[in-house]
Amino acid sequence: MATRIQHQVLLLLVAALVFFANLGQPRLWDDDEPKNAQCAREMFERGDWITPTFNQTLRSDKPALVYWLMISAYQAFGVSEFAARFWSALLAVGTTLTTYHLGRMLFGSRVGFWAGWILATSLMFVVAGRAATPDSTLIFCTTLAMLLFVRATWGAGPTLAGADALDDYLPKQWPTWAAIYAALAAGALAKGPVALVLPGAVLGSYLLLVRQAIASPAAPNRFIWWRRAISPAAWIRVFWKLRPITALLMTTLIAMPWYAAVGLRTDGDWLAGFFGRHNVGRFLAPMEGHRGPIVYYLPAVLFGFFPWSVLLLAALAQLRRRLKDDRGWAAYLFVTCWAGVWIGFFSLSGTKLPSYVLPAYPALALLTAAWLEGWIASPQLVSRWLPRLAWATLAICGAGVCVGLLVFARHVLPGDAWVACVGGPLILSGIAGCVWAGRRPQGAVAVMAAGSLAFIVVTFGFAAPAISRHQNSEPLVSLARRLQAGPPRLATFDYNLPSLVFYAGNHVEQFYGADEVARYLAEAPEAMVVCTARDFERLKPALPGGTHVVARQRRFLRTGEVLLLGRPPELARRISGADR
Repeated sequence: MATRIQHQVLLLLVAALVFFANLGQPRLWDDDEPKNAQCAREMFERGDWITPTFNQTLRSDKPALVYWLMISAYQAFGVSEFAARFWSALLAVGTTLTTYHLGRMLFGSRVGFWAGWILATSLMFVVAGRAATPDSTLIFCTTLAMLLFVRATWGAGPTLAGADALDDYLPKQWPTWAAIYAALAAGALAKGPVALVLPGAVLGSYLLLVRQAIASPAAPNRFIWWRRAISPAAWIRVFWKLRPITALLMTTLIAMPWYAAVGLRTDGDWLAGFFGRHNVGRFLAPMEGHRGPIVYYLPAVLFGFFPWSVLLLAALAQLRRRLKDDRGWAAYLFVTCWAGVWIGFFSLSGTKLPSYVLPAYPALALLTAAWLEGWIASPQLVSRWLPRLAWATLAICGAGVCVGLLVFARHVLPGDAWVACVGGPLILSGIAGCVWAGRRPQGAVAVMAAGSLAFIVVTFGFAAPAISRHQNSEPLVSLARRLQAGPPRLATFDYNLPSLVFYAGNHVEQFYGADEVARYLAEAPEAMVVCTARDFERLKPALPGGTHVVARQRRFLRTGEVLLLGRPPELARRISGADR
């Protein structure tokens, strides 16, 4: 018990440091963060908990739970970057501890500890946990559902080795199933039907393979007879054992009221946009340029799970042997189905983004932690060159991060070349790991854990705020606010950055025709327009007299400049007085 408490306290401190260190310092990153944050703000200011809007236009991208969470944070902390990200960070801490308990029940306490640490310091999971997006909420809900399933099945340890009936691998109490589906229904309020469908597919595929394993208990033949596993009769039996009526009941109670309300409020427009365009449409065809081959998620996961991806391949290589293990095969099968269903499903999707498979990261952390613990306990069973290769790869990647960021900073981040140092902890831990891997496995893992923590905290807690200051929206809005002596009145010409709307704090007109801009400035001489330098040449002949380039900035991560157009305040007042 004391060890369990120590593990949880240490993981809590690590996760709190990772996810809350300077959480509110970076400006919101385009495009998703400001859209979500501004949508919640508009609902908050209207006192409307039903209809999501961005820039006073219906937004059908995401359901309401993420906005409700942000509204509660706005009420507590005020509208800010910190408040917009608060719940993502808090739920990421929760997912870290949930993963610990999953590992503890499936593989043992030490595996749970390493799994929590690995997850809390993997690159893309940290991005989700520090971003004003629904991803962290979805990950927490699905991971919690997996924990509830495992807790009811495994209990305090891996006890399924001798089970010979399918029901032994299932929760037996209705309240447990109700809690599982309540968690998934909350996920459906955060991200949509994927939060119900894919976890259901995880549990279903796991039970189908368990059923086959019981029918062919000899280890070498345990997963050979696939025909039985995919027969229609097997699917129907397993589907019924997953308690679909309970799933429907909890979804109806928790998620459906809001979906029905927003459908009625918007005459079905929100439902058509969300289910038609953002679910079915995204799966069938690439959207917004987010495309990729069927193997897209192989490099995406290696990048997103970094720095622990240097060990992930070794963990995956042992799976076949672990699935034949007479004692622990069920735990490995469960985690494998969990990761395989999420990654496999989105590999078939037309639209691909690294964040889509983040709910599989706790499973990947569990697999990696189990390999680490096995290596620490029995280093003679692992090839001597494999750990050294992994730590050497870590050091090389750290050097690559330093060189890449140095080049990047020289061209894009003038004055902030120091951000290249974030790769330093990876270099040091990689070198130390190479030295210790042969004789002190536990020391090698410890230095990698420390290096990963330092790398993540420096990257997101210190380098990210410095990089974010080079974005364009907040400085342009601040200048407009000073010149207009009040809430900025802004418009854009063929230029769309959602963060401009968030930092303006009010509606930003969007124009695509030069004549529209000319009429807008004629009617509102004090207003200002944001456009690119390239589009300014197209717009210039139509501008009213006295319109000048008030400010220009280098575009963040793009070529060219962005301009703020307006009239000097004195001239604007004279023009406005003459018009009256």
